[in-house]
Amino acid sequence: MAEAQRVEIGFEGGQVISTRLVQEDLEDLRARLEQGGWHDLHTEDGTIALYLGKVQFVRIDSGEQRVGCIAAAALVTSPDPFTQLHICARLRGADTVSCLYGLNVQNLAQTRGAMRVRLIEGCSELTAKGRIPCYKWLGTALAVVTNGRFADRACPFISAAGRAPCLAGARRMNDALVSFS
Repeated sequence: MAEAQRVEIGFEGGQVISTRLVQEDLEDLRARLEQGGWHDLHTEDGTIALYLGKVQFVRIDSGEQRVGCIAAAALVTSPDPFTQLHICARLRGADTVSCLYGLNVQNLAQTRGAMRVRLIEGCSELTAKGRIPCYKWLGTALAVVTNGRFADRACPFISAAGRAPCLAGARRMNDALVSFS
């Protein structure tokens, strides 16, 4: 039997159905979307009657989950953000950036500013693809824990490679945050 894939079908109004489909049923759904009308979708869990005129998107899972709540699946290593950053530096690709969102930056809220600067300078340990996101995220997180002071008192004084991304991150401190441990 063919292996089923996780598929999400989104509708006008924001409702989403999540199910598992074999390739043949997925291809049938995609072909039927162009025609519109009602369609009986055969899933692993049974049949779902869909009105295709209200479908806004179909998301097909790639099979490998890369984003999620890292604390739920991570080994608790240390509350020390320096140790955590060192661990993130050993990862590659999207895993590096996801790891950064779990740094315990709040543990530096009451320390001297030099410690916070030392942490963000640790972004230089990361691979080239991870450096800019690191400076941006730590610029945001450190601005949050210092009520914005990090943007004026630290970002302008870090290494040239991190200065602009740090400031860009700090400007985002009032935006919705992806994660904050």
